[in-house]
Amino acid sequence: MKKILGLKKCALCDISHGWSFFGKQSWKNRQGIIDSVEWIHSDQQPDDLSVFTSHQLPCVVMRTGSDLRILLSKEELEAMKGDLWVFQDSLESKLQLSNYEY
Repeated sequence: MKKILGLKKCALCDISHGWSFFGKQSWKNRQGIIDSVEWIHSDQQPDDLSVFTSHQLPCVVMRTGSDLRILLSKEELEAMKGDLWVFQDSLESKLQLSNYEY
């Protein structure tokens, strides 16, 4: 409800849904790396992830075994201004820099 009333802002929500309850059309048609990402709401995080992301949400985290690393920060996500394609390009770039093969 806070999101609908404009009282709460989430850069990842802006990327996936914007103001639409059902999600943006571009989000519904997503393919490639962003379709294979596991999307976890803040209240559904495993304990170790919740501790790691404390006060840093929203963000994109990469898990490799027991290692956690922030790939995209809150500030980076906010700078995308809800653009799914900018998000996809940024995520692919960060994964390449991490030598992650997808």
